[in-house]
Amino acid sequence: MTTTMTRDEKEMLQAIIKSFKSQKKKIIRRIGLPDYVDETNILIAASLSNCTLKIEKRSEFSHINWNHYSEYYIFYASNEEDKDFLNEKKDLIFDICKRVRIPSDDYDLVSIDIELNMFDGEELEKAPEVQFAEIEKSLVAEIKKAQICIYAAVAWFTNSNIANELEAKTKEGLDVIVIVDDNEKNKNYFSNHDYTFSVVYAKIAGLFNNLMHDKFCIFDLERTAHGTYNWTSAANYNRETFTIDPNRSNAKKFALEFVDIRNISINSNRGLA
Repeated sequence: MTTTMTRDEKEMLQAIIKSFKSQKKKIIRRIGLPDYVDETNILIAASLSNCTLKIEKRSEFSHINWNHYSEYYIFYASNEEDKDFLNEKKDLIFDICKRVRIPSDDYDLVSIDIELNMFDGEELEKAPEVQFAEIEKSLVAEIKKAQICIYAAVAWFTNSNIANELEAKTKEGLDVIVIVDDNEKNKNYFSNHDYTFSVVYAKIAGLFNNLMHDKFCIFDLERTAHGTYNWTSAANYNRETFTIDPNRSNAKKFALEFVDIRNISINSNRGLA
């Protein structure tokens, strides 16, 4: 069986993933889940990004009325790990789906299933794009393409061109979180700018003056940019490397690392929205 999605199925899957970010606080309060589900939602969204969705519509009697069709959502996970994890969170996913697809007199979402996608050739590994010049331009272009969320961990961040693009995406409604190293340059920069995206100052405990030295960014939980490039104007004059990786499986790995760094920094001085 092919799991190629129709346009409607792609749009619905994107809306469900987006809801795990844009509505998470409101939904958590309504269904009474503990605060740690914030991080769980990131992992659910990452796993759903690796899925394809099939919507089955069946004309059958329902509790609403006759001449009414019932919908069944089948999420096809790309691997056993995602399938098992999503099945553990099935009730929460169903709740989100019901909020995205509000029942009407014509249809009602009855149930969801999580199954393993038997590979049909749709998802092939894509070659990463490696760059050594005009890195800021490429990074800004990736930010502009984002539609759901942007999560970054960058050691030094003082580039206003990049920050302004992130601010624009925040105002569009995207979930934007940036983790930076807890140092004076970063603190001075952000204390002098009134950005509304979330900034987390990361403190890495150790015997030495350890740094949060990562430089990566996840877009829509689907693709990743990473390399040696810090988000500073001075970095534009250095010899740097920059890779854009379009593979969702790698984006999930970076998302897990992002969550881990954020958890380590949870008690640090931070600027969460």
